[in-house]
Amino acid sequence: MAKLAAQETGVAPTIGVVATSIDGTKAALLAAKHEAQERGARVLLLVPRVPPAPPAERFVDTSNWLVARYEKMARDVEQPVQVRVCAGPNAAKAAALVSPANGTLFVGGHAHWLWPSAEERLAATLRRAGRDVVFVECEKG
Repeated sequence: MAKLAAQETGVAPTIGVVATSIDGTKAALLAAKHEAQERGARVLLLVPRVPPAPPAERFVDTSNWLVARYEKMARDVEQPVQVRVCAGPNAAKAAALVSPANGTLFVGGHAHWLWPSAEERLAATLRRAGRDVVFVECEKG
């Protein structure tokens, strides 16, 4: 239904990739790349930032460095993306704030067999918030 609505308005559908670990983000970008090619969608890389606790670090802006780092990662997997740094009380709320409500979110990370990893918990939280989430397992966390 979201794909149909996007086609009617002339806006390309959006696939979101939530940045986690380096390996998890690369795995999610690769999976999103294939999905984006099939659907003719654009890819949005969401970089959640939880505000730092120490007061001295609150005024240091590291957004440019983060954006450059993730843009390089996207170039390495040959996927054009738009990088957005999003701040919030936790990663799930930050990602939910800037991701399209009707888009698909890809979360990559290591899957534990005994208890859920941080990335699996993030994916589950986003699903409970009503988002369409694809968890992409990678070898390393």
